[in-house]
Amino acid sequence: MADSISFTSPAKVNYYLRVTGRRPDGYHDLVNVMCRVSLFDEISMTVGGAGIRVYADNPDVPSDSTNSVYRAVRLLLETAKSTVGVDIRIKKHIPVQSGLGGASSNAAAVMARLNELLGLGFTREELIGLGIRIGSDVPFFLFGSPAVATGKGEVLERVDGIADAWLVIVKPAGGISTREAYEKIDLLLTEEKKHIIIPKFIATFGDLVGSMLNDFEPVAEAMLGEITDIKIKLIKLGALKAMLSGSGSAVFGVFTNEVTARRAYEELTTHSVWNAYIAKNLFE
Repeated sequence: MADSISFTSPAKVNYYLRVTGRRPDGYHDLVNVMCRVSLFDEISMTVGGAGIRVYADNPDVPSDSTNSVYRAVRLLLETAKSTVGVDIRIKKHIPVQSGLGGASSNAAAVMARLNELLGLGFTREELIGLGIRIGSDVPFFLFGSPAVATGKGEVLERVDGIADAWLVIVKPAGGISTREAYEKIDLLLTEEKKHIIIPKFIATFGDLVGSMLNDFEPVAEAMLGEITDIKIKLIKLGALKAMLSGSGSAVFGVFTNEVTARRAYEELTTHSVWNAYIAKNLFE
């Protein structure tokens, strides 16, 4: 008899992202402060039968073995020596190629729920060890709170003190391939390691926006000129600061309250060609 469950999978934004070097294994050394936000994909999962099947309502999301969820399920089941079949359906709300971590979030959520549903007994630390093999952001979504990620993304430490901000997230029509973004940033890296001071957050908006930095932003702006236009527009609509998330192409603006954020969101959805979303920081 098949077991079915439904759950959600959140997006994230990067408040601080530095790329400090390229590793021999092809990964990059990062210093990355991330926070989950209240923009969710919806996932339903049925366990039973044979094989792994992944479907999404967005044609830009692959359904074959290149899909992060497919790879995560296969790795989890192979590690557990399980041959159970899994059917997964994803309703996408997090835009793809946006730097909001949708694919990694989906993979992490499915790993955690499948571990529970099948009683596989993997600890959170063990899941994180598997998750880094799927993608550098997967461990963060398994970690479950705002965090600074270092190394490849698998070394995680909880971050407290991020302000309780409202966000307006804007995705231009064009996307940015993560692979291409890293290839571009590789050209800017030197052999000398950057000296990075991880910011400390003290729950004020001034502190939050003063700490915001993303090494990918100049690379992304050169690849997609709309990013600069979006940042300017968000500031005009009342954002304290606007910045690229991840490797892009989504930009998020930080707002101090829901009223101002919702007004900006409504303006953007009514009078721009960009896709806009409103969200809040999530802390647990």
